[in-house]
Amino acid sequence: NYSDDASCALGSTGDVVNGSDPLLGPLAAGIGATLARTPQTAGPLLDHIPPSACAFDGIATDQWGTTRAQGPGCDVGTIEVVVVAPVTVQPTFTG
Repeated sequence: NYSDDASCALGSTGDVVNGSDPLLGPLAAGIGATLARTPQTAGPLLDHIPPSACAFDGIATDQWGTTRAQGPGCDVGTIEVVVVAPVTVQPTFTG
């Protein structure tokens, strides 16, 4: 859960209560058939839930079927962001 103020009285493991922008992308189709707003890189929702609490409610995948967790923790919300490591290409000269 995410709230930008304390009016919701959130207090469970993984809840985020702060006044910052949650940094969500636009509503878009993803892997599954449903639309969602995905958390953006370096946002307050990424990896916020400890791994021990990720499947606490028996939910081991996100709404698009991606396994939780994809990083050091689970992401807050219905979408688990899959972070792909960048590939470095080293050019070589053989000439």
